[in-house]
Parts: sequence; structure tokens; C-alpha cells
Amino acid sequence: MYFIATTKPQLRRSLFLLGGIVLFAFGCQRTEPTSWDLQAALPVASGSIEWNDLVPDSLTQLDQIGIVHFILERSLIDFQLDTLVALDDTTIVSSFTPGFNGGPLSLPPGFQLIDNEENMVLGVSNAEIRNIRISEGTLEYRIRSFMDAELTVTYDLPGVALPEGGTLSLEANTEPASDENPWELFGERDLADVEIDLQGLSGSTVNRLATFSEVSISPASTANADIFGDDSVRVELTFRDVKIEYARGYFGQRSDETTSEVDISPFIETAGSIDPQSIILNMEITNSVGADASILIEEIKATNSTNEEFLIHSSIGQNINLTRALDLGGSVQPNSYFYDINQDNSNITSVLGMIPNELQVKTQFELNPAGDVSGGNDFIYTDEPFDATLFLDLPMSFSSEGLSLVDTLTLASFETEQTFSTDLTLQVTNGFPIAIRSLNLQFFSQEDGEATLIDNMFIAAGTYIGLDDITPVVSTHTQSLPQEVFTKLSEGGYVRVEVELETYDQQLIQLAGNEKIDLFIVANGALELSYE
Repeated sequence: MYFIATTKPQLRRSLFLLGGIVLFAFGCQRTEPTSWDLQAALPVASGSIEWNDLVPDSLTQLDQIGIVHFILERSLIDFQLDTLVALDDTTIVSSFTPGFNGGPLSLPPGFQLIDNEENMVLGVSNAEIRNIRISEGTLEYRIRSFMDAELTVTYDLPGVALPEGGTLSLEANTEPASDENPWELFGERDLADVEIDLQGLSGSTVNRLATFSEVSISPASTANADIFGDDSVRVELTFRDVKIEYARGYFGQRSDETTSEVDISPFIETAGSIDPQSIILNMEITNSVGADASILIEEIKATNSTNEEFLIHSSIGQNINLTRALDLGGSVQPNSYFYDINQDNSNITSVLGMIPNELQVKTQFELNPAGDVSGGNDFIYTDEPFDATLFLDLPMSFSSEGLSLVDTLTLASFETEQTFSTDLTLQVTNGFPIAIRSLNLQFFSQEDGEATLIDNMFIAAGTYIGLDDITPVVSTHTQSLPQEVFTKLSEGGYVRVEVELETYDQQLIQLAGNEKIDLFIVANGALELSYE
């Protein structure tokens, strides 16, 4: 909707020009101040209530015969199952010593000081994970030597498969160092498309990263190295900003209870009721996770500012078992459960007829209600989680006992020479095939003053010839506007427009989406021109 304040400089210039001519003609005979009172019409504002003030364009589409439909698709619940396999920023530290006491021992070039293998714990949430694939993230590594020797260090991670082939191996050739001044190598590796096996050295555990480390006196060294038993080499691995796109393991038995609020209001600040025709309301619950689950939709309640009503349907209040999805080797075959909610199996007509602002959905969800029936082979592709979606198709084909639409319009300030009381004329062109039972305009000034401009104006419905073919009805209403109200009006503010629509005798109306109501406001009054 738009509302534009207008001034009439051309009108004022013409009136002043007229006054100038008259004064010039009679100026020599004037013995006292002269003034003229001229009746003038001053356009104050114009505006429209258009279709997109009722329903946003992004939520509408036309059917084959030209009726506009309100289309809404919303997720009723989202349990964010990707949190099952989240890997927070974490650092793993491995420290290695030669394994003897005392020292120093003089060791020749090429001598192997350390040959070690171990499992490092890499916890992925609280799940028992065997494999993960990473979509993005970084591995920062730091190798430190505290030995007074040139060393060759190799740190292998055979479970970290790289997208270009092979596995991750970190290598460093150190220089002589000490506890006070360690030698250090720092680097990082992009983890996009990296796959990690977390089954450890045995291949049968979970959340374990296998590592192999070797430390030798550098073969290129020209002299023996003096090594103490408490000398050490340290490796630090830090996982940062990791996002997991796939995981396999056992996600545990988990339960959750949520209340979601789904905004489904098709109109902007509405009240009243409608009797819609041919509603399509579908609910689809999809399990794209490789784990059994169950869901209980406890209730779905429609609410607006004054009323509430519970949706009644066989899917509500019943425990629904959701069979696990199938992994097709890179893609998922989900299991979906579809529920058609219509006028024959529910009270959907009365629920939507009250024009709810939102649906409140209470659900209980349980993952793996029977435990680890997959033997640790649950899986999840995190971009395809569990979901429950509501799809609503509401054709704008309805009858109504009273549908109120409210909007707020800005009024800019304007200049005027108005000095006497004014009549305010509102011209309304109703391009809807619906009668305006009541139209009210209330003005609010910038200084918190308020005044009723138009009260309870009736406008007949436009004549419906066919879809996209309506002959509009023009109606005019005039009422007195005191000088003080007009003065406030000229200073600017905003106008609250309230329109109450009504069809009669349960008449069914159909809308094509281009209907609108035009408003044109004119102040009619006296302008005083004077010359002394």
C-alpha cells in the first residue's frame, strides 16, 4: 500500500497571479485592505490497497483457470540431527621420548630413536563413530623437537584418506634444539572431502584415530648426537571449523520434546473469518537418517489474537514409527510418511477459516527406540536430516462474514494557505468483488495527537464479470474537517486504514490477484487572499 501527500504549487501560483491582476487593476482606487475568499480543492493524499498488501507475491500462484492460490510450505519440526556428529574445535597432543633412562647416549646418524603406534581419541559429539567425511574445515599441525640433534620425524595418520589419493603423513627435518629453545614446524591442511576412519589400530573400535610415529637421527648428520632419556618430540593436531557431511556409527538412544511455532498467516494484520473452498493441506514426515526413530505429534493448535482451535486428524496423538533410510553409496533412499488432511477427515476448514496467525506444534521424538539394532552402522548425511513438512494450498475462493484488513500509511507534511473550516472528501474505488462493510481512517500526528477522518464508510462490491474482469465501484464520502485538524494534517504523521470486507448470503467470491482498492483524499475549503 502507498499513501502520498501532495502539494499544489501550481494552484497557489495561479491564485496568486489572479490576485495580482485584480490588485493591479484596482490598486489606484484602494482606500482600505482588500481580500477575496476563493473556494479551492486541495488534493491531500492518494493510495491503494493492492493484492500484495493481502498476500505477498512470493506466496501466491495462479491455477489453470486463473484463481490465485496462497501457497505455503513450512518445516514443522527440525531436530538438527547434524549435531549428532558435530566435531568441535579440538586439539590432540602426542609426546614421544626415546624410552631409556639417563643419558646422554651418543647415537650415530640414521639411528631410530622412536617407533610408536597408538590410538588418539577423537570424540564426535557423544556418538560412537566409525567413519566420517568432512565437507569443510582445517587441520593445523605443529611439530616440536626438544633434542639437541638433527632429526627426521615422520607422523602418519593412515585413517585419514585424502581426496587426491593416499593418506595423511607429516614429515619434518629438525635442527638441534633444547628445552628452552625448541625447534618448531607449523602448517595447516584443508580438510574438504577428507574421509577419516575412526576404528583405530584394530579396525574394530570407535572414536579412535590410529597414528604411527618414527623419529631418527638424521642420516644427513655428520656426527653422532648426544641424546638423553627425557628428550622429547611433540606433535599437536588441531581441528578447526570442521563440518561433517557424512558419518557412520551408533548415534545412541536420544529423545527430544519440542514446541514449534509456524507462521502461516496469509494476510497482513487480519481479523474475522472466511469459509475457504477446496483446501489442500498435506503433512509429510521424512526419515533420511540411517537410524530408526519414532515421532508423536501431540497437538497442532491454530491461534490468532482472539481465538484458538486444535486440529483434529488421525495422525495427531498417535506414535509414528519411522524406518531407517537406506544408504545407496553416496545417496540416500529415505522413508517418507504422507498424510492428507482434508475437509472429509479433519476440521481443517474451521481451523483455517478463523484465519490463524500461527500453528503451535508439540512433538516428541525418539532416536533408536529399540537400541543399536544396526550393530553400529547407523549413518547420516547431514544435509538430509529428519524433517516434517507442512504444505498448504489455499485458493482465494471463499465467502466471509467479516474480514478486517489493517495497514498504516505515512503522510508527509505539506504547505497550505487554508484559513477556514474544511470539508474532507474521500473517494474510494473498490476493485474487489467484495463489499467494504466498513472503512475507517484515523489520523495520528507527529506530536501524538489523533483524529478520526472517516468513520464507518460503506462501499459496494465491484461487479464480478469474470476472473480478472471486475467493474469497480466508485463511492464518495464528505465530512467536515475542523481547522485545527487540517492544520495537524498539514504537519504530517500517519493514517491507520481499516477495511472490513464482507460477502453476503454465503456468496462465493474468486480472486485473480490483481484486485485493489484506490483511495483519493481531497480537502475542499476557502483560501483567503488579501492585499493591504
